[in-house]
Order: sequence, then C-alpha cells, then structure tokens
Amino acid sequence: NETTTLLTDTANRIFADHCTRQCLEAAEAGTWPQALWDAVTETGLLSAAVSEERGGAGVPFLDLLTLARALGYQAAPIPLVETWLAEIVLAKAKLPSIGGPLTIGPVLRRDAIRLERRAAGWQLSGIMKRVPWGRNAQAFVVIAESDDGFRTVVARDLKVNKEAWNYAREPRDEIRFDRH
Repeated sequence: NETTTLLTDTANRIFADHCTRQCLEAAEAGTWPQALWDAVTETGLLSAAVSEERGGAGVPFLDLLTLARALGYQAAPIPLVETWLAEIVLAKAKLPSIGGPLTIGPVLRRDAIRLERRAAGWQLSGIMKRVPWGRNAQAFVVIAESDDGFRTVVARDLKVNKEAWNYAREPRDEIRFDRH
C-alpha cells in the first residue's frame, strides 16, 4: 500500500530526527516532547488510524503495526499507539474523532468504571490504574459499565490521582472518576 509505505518512511525519518538522546532523557524526566508530537501531527501520523471518512489516512490495522514498530524501535516517548487505539474505539462507537494526545482505559481487568445516569446527567465513578500517558492526555476514551451494558465515553479535564511509570519510564497514572 502506497500510503502505508509513505507513512512508514515518514515515521522512520521523524523518529530518527526527533528521538535524540536529549529528547529521551528529557521525557524520562517528565518533559513532554512537544516538537516530536508536533511533527507527528503535522505529517499525518497522528491520524493514521482514523478512517478517510472521518478525515484521517485510514491505514489498515495490520499496517499500523508496522508504524508502531518504527515508534518502538526509536523508543519515541509519545502516546501515538494509545491515540490510535482510542480513535479506533471512537469510530466503533460512532463518536467523533478527537485528535490527541489521547489515552484509553481501563487497562487492568480489575478496574471497572461505572457510568450511571443522574438527575444532572451522566456520572463516571471508579479508579483506573496504570493508564498510559494519563497526565498528558487531552481526553480519555473510557469503556464504562452501565445498566445497559458497556458504553464508550469521552472524559476530559481529569486530574491524575497518582503519578507512576513503567520500566521504560513512560507515564502510567492512576485516574479517579467521581463527579464526571
């Protein structure tokens, strides 16, 4: 596929140019790699998983794995795969594309998020642990349990309850939902 080849070449170039030792060390110290994120956004890599009908490149899922490999090879410190997964879930739920950076949860099976109807609207409750890039997310795509089954919900303006990291020193945060 010509589009996938073009995006893979672009990804390799961007990650090689931006994932310098200085960038990686700064990211491990907690600094968001804005120049890298801007490059990913400007070149269309951010919208690779978004269908053409929704304004993206519409890269097939298996080809996204090739792009993810380039991301992993350079240890790019951004939630690109998480944003792609969130966009795929949004499309399946027939919700509009958001852009990014996004994250998705819950991650752990034991973390159940509840969605309940209240007089003032809908409310999410529960705790999600080990959320990738929670502190950097513009929005959270949450799969929540409701009386009607599972629902996809977009939550914004959430605060990280507890910061944590994985072994690669990438953010894996705890998010508490109450009154959202």
